[in-house]
Amino acid sequence: PRSVNARCARGESTTTTMVFGMSTTTLVVMLGAGALALGPKDVPLVARFLGRIAGRAVSHVTHASRAFERAAADADVGTIRADIRASMRELRGVATEIEE
Repeated sequence: PRSVNARCARGESTTTTMVFGMSTTTLVVMLGAGALALGPKDVPLVARFLGRIAGRAVSHVTHASRAFERAAADADVGTIRADIRASMRELRGVATEIEE
């Protein structure tokens, strides 16, 4: 907090990029330590595995997003259809009044 207050007083930016509640520097240090602990043979395997997991997560989110968009579009079509039917009933009522 003191360093943040000092930066605020100097007019410097206090925003930092946070990923999983950690600063970017902390995340890079942890990734480097993990790479050293795994060794050169296992790093590509772990990276490939994490890439697949991330790809699947993105795929699931995209699929869910498209499903929500389709449901919203279907709901909009339903309301438009109901509005058109109500307008047609009103027009038929006006037509019968004119004929009488």
